[in-house]
This record gives sequence, C-alpha cells and structure tokens, in this order.
Amino acid sequence: MNVLGFFVLLAIAIIIRYLGRRYLALFVPISRTKTLAAGLVGGVAGQLISAFFLPLGPQVADTYIVLPIVLALFLVFLTGISPFLRVMFSRA
Repeated sequence: MNVLGFFVLLAIAIIIRYLGRRYLALFVPISRTKTLAAGLVGGVAGQLISAFFLPLGPQVADTYIVLPIVLALFLVFLTGISPFLRVMFSRA
C-alpha cells in the first residue's frame, strides 16, 4: 500500500463517518477520532486481506476498495454499539 492508497482509505473512513452520523446517528460513536480510527483500521485490515488472500472488486490507486469498505463499516458499527453491548451483557 502506498501513500495514495492510505489517503483513499482515509477518504473511505471520512465518508463512512459522515454518512453514519447523518443517517444512523445512534450506531456511530460521537467522537470523531474514535470513528475515524475505527474506519481507518477497518480499511487497512480490509486492504491487507484483499491484497494477500481475497482480491475483490475494483482497484483505486493500487488499493482494493470493496473489502475495506465492508470492514470499515463493520468496525464503525461495532464501535458504535459497544456501549449498548456493555450494558446488555453486564451483570446486574
């Protein structure tokens, strides 16, 4: 992955954060840094999986974009619902 690929993944994380806060505000963390970090980690993990195991979808700047988008969405959603899961599974 090169520098341009990193900026593509950062753009994916920013777009996911914007759309998530706009349409699914309950499931996206309020913290900008936490959301961007989760989206970026998901994007990088998806890129690594795509590069080595499962090349899927089109490439933009030598970066596969389908699996990074899916994993970034999943991690942002998981980060957003983690407080609800913590309360649901806590012992009363």
